[in-house]
Amino acid sequence: EGAAQEHPPAQPAEEAGGAAAEEGGAQQRAAPIDFEQLKIENQTLNEKIEERNEELLKLRKKTTTTVQVLTHLKEKLQFVQAENQLLKVELAELEAELSTHRDALTKAKHDRDSLRSENLRLRGEAGLIGNNDLLRDFDRRKKDIAAMQVTLEGLKMRHRALKEHIQELGTAEADMSQMQAF
Repeated sequence: EGAAQEHPPAQPAEEAGGAAAEEGGAQQRAAPIDFEQLKIENQTLNEKIEERNEELLKLRKKTTTTVQVLTHLKEKLQFVQAENQLLKVELAELEAELSTHRDALTKAKHDRDSLRSENLRLRGEAGLIGNNDLLRDFDRRKKDIAAMQVTLEGLKMRHRALKEHIQELGTAEADMSQMQAF
């Protein structure tokens, strides 16, 4: 581009006849300078082309790497999505199983509460059965009552004996009082 700007535009063919002879000598002197200038510009442009080609190669490698990474990520995404679907199905199954177990637990708790109530009712009706402390206390009291009944019978007999003795004494005293009154 720079070389095209430095050179004057080509002259029309009519003017070229006379002027060409005058400029012919000047152009031959300027030609080696222009040629050297063109060589330098050509070398610079070739270096720029080489740099651009290297940049292009780097970009192509980077693009290839990016495409490979993108492809890998797409494959991984598909795998993860498939695995996610399987886990969703498994989660749904587990939630259904959990719901079933919760229902069973609720029923078991209800049954437990019913049995507990029935057990309390039966214990109330049974009284002492099943309560060892009450049974021991009952047995002890039963023995105490039997011993007290024996004592009571003994006391009743003694009371009768004392009553009879008092009556005998009363009769004997009345007899004595009558005897003394005579």
